[in-house]
Amino acid sequence: MKKYFLIAMAALAATAFVSCTDEEVDRDKDKTEDNGAVTLCFNEISGVSGYKGIEFYNYGDKDIDLKDWVVKKNNEVDGGKDAEGLDTKLYWKGTEGVVPAKGFYVLHAADKDDKLPAVQDGGQATGGLSPKKSLKLELIDPKGNVVDEFKRGWNDELGLAAEITLSEVKGSFARKTDHGNDWAVLSPTFGATNVGAEVIADPIPQE
Repeated sequence: MKKYFLIAMAALAATAFVSCTDEEVDRDKDKTEDNGAVTLCFNEISGVSGYKGIEFYNYGDKDIDLKDWVVKKNNEVDGGKDAEGLDTKLYWKGTEGVVPAKGFYVLHAADKDDKLPAVQDGGQATGGLSPKKSLKLELIDPKGNVVDEFKRGWNDELGLAAEITLSEVKGSFARKTDHGNDWAVLSPTFGATNVGAEVIADPIPQE
């Protein structure tokens, strides 16, 4: 009798172990799916001729649908006013487009030119990009979370773009390695890895 009791207890323990393991797998799966939407970052930002726009990089293992993603520039919103009292628009809100896993997507500035290769064709923003002026960009996911930010010559205390301009910029503001922490002025590489790009200035000048 004791023998049968021990066998029954062992079977029950095994069942409990399997059930617990399944729950852990489900939690890990949910966690992965939840985090998949935040594997997007700014990878390259350029206002130079031929490369006016922003490159996104998806460093995750799942494609990212850009619907309802937002790029906010210099705190500008629809119906707002800029430092000169002029009406502003939200820089960009995604309606379509997909960034593939470990892939790139180029968002053109409104003042893009025809030198960008067609293979790099992406969305288009409502405004332009100057490589010389102060700049703040925020990448916001569909839930309203700021998942990435870029600043060049920006003063947060003023809440607007201070007049900190560069005399000349010949390249892109870009991460030296895709999704890396270090930024520099590199030769443009829209639609491709930044690794191996010519370094024009390191670090990015702030004033």
